[in-house]
Amino acid sequence: MKTIITTSLAIFSLAALTACGGGNDGEASDINITAEQADGPKDYVAVYEKQLITIADAVEAVTDEQSAQVAAQVIRDASAELEIIAKKAETMSQIEQARFAMSFTTELADTQMRLMGAMQRLYQTDPETMQLISDAMEDLPSPVEQ
Repeated sequence: MKTIITTSLAIFSLAALTACGGGNDGEASDINITAEQADGPKDYVAVYEKQLITIADAVEAVTDEQSAQVAAQVIRDASAELEIIAKKAETMSQIEQARFAMSFTTELADTQMRLMGAMQRLYQTDPETMQLISDAMEDLPSPVEQ
């Protein structure tokens, strides 16, 4: 239960901080770059956005324990891509990291709100299933250290 609340609060906080920043709520398939191919802050944001959209899609599709297990695997796969981005972001200067963090938070607001809403709905309708999602999301790396 504590994990669910912590995860929800983290997503809510990030979404609340970025809600005024606009965002792009496109399709993950519209972004054709992998973490390995990413070269610079713009690419890092694109990969992060792609993975966040993929996660939001998976969480929104959860209807039972089986679909929650599928979503948890999607989240773990996305986490691997995001870990690559986090490592690449570590090589940037502090100024570049600050710019990246600003871009990351403003461009992803709509997708973050979508994910937060899906998690809230799932928590209200099926807290046990939500625990599978919450456990998988615990290890998602941030693209920049805060």
